[in-house]
Amino acid sequence: MSRFSELIPLLKSVQIQFRDRDDSYYHGAHGGLRRGSEDERSDYRLYRPGDEIRTIDWRLYSRTDRYFVREGRFRVRRDVLILADLSNSVISRLEVAASVILGALSLSYCLMRNHDRVKLRLLSPGDDYEKEVRREADLFEIEQRAESLRNKKRQRESEIVLPRFVRRTRSKVILLSDLYIPLKQLESFLSEGNLMTAGITLCQVTDSAILESRSGFFTRWIDSESGDWLPGNATDNIREVWEHALQRREQLARRYNAILLPFRAEEGPLKMIYKLEIL
Repeated sequence: MSRFSELIPLLKSVQIQFRDRDDSYYHGAHGGLRRGSEDERSDYRLYRPGDEIRTIDWRLYSRTDRYFVREGRFRVRRDVLILADLSNSVISRLEVAASVILGALSLSYCLMRNHDRVKLRLLSPGDDYEKEVRREADLFEIEQRAESLRNKKRQRESEIVLPRFVRRTRSKVILLSDLYIPLKQLESFLSEGNLMTAGITLCQVTDSAILESRSGFFTRWIDSESGDWLPGNATDNIREVWEHALQRREQLARRYNAILLPFRAEEGPLKMIYKLEIL
């Protein structure tokens, strides 16, 4: 039995909600009239003689002094792109890799059940894989592909490349990764995304066991500021390096209107999903 299949019964009660960005591109030039939850909206028009009185929205009347008729409700389907980082730094630590993969699969499952349009992309050095999630079987196929990418031999210094945003899109973008993505690459990703998407969420996974390790435990590690590979003895305080990297990423997230959620791998994918219930 796959590890993801064991999570499915626990995910059926999870509801993902979205925060809308408050700008004219995503809401229309005049904002529009909405009621209900963010994912449930109504069409309105002004009252005309002959319309049934019971269709008037009296709450809107109290705010606008105009009679609006509610014509019907519809649920807004969201476009969501989930990016799972399968770089060398992630797959070399089993708990981090499991959190990223199972977290991405679990989030895709919850959004699929919400009837949102979900694409999940596995970011692997030189071998990305993307699939639209329409049914449970798609997620098991992605899980198998993720396992094959984890076991694939690759050069030690090869790393992922974050996607470029070439046009405006209403997609929500969620990146699940560790703290090893070079800061300049991450800033370029967030800067473009701030202009082109409906919002980016960064879920940064850390292995607590690494934070307690001595620097000599590593033979090589990545400087998260420059992206350069450094010898393992380049620092005496791994925790300080991690805290600094997280702080810099929090600053970038605030600058580019993104959401950053730090997460410990040992907490498990369900805890990650509960943190991501509002995007």
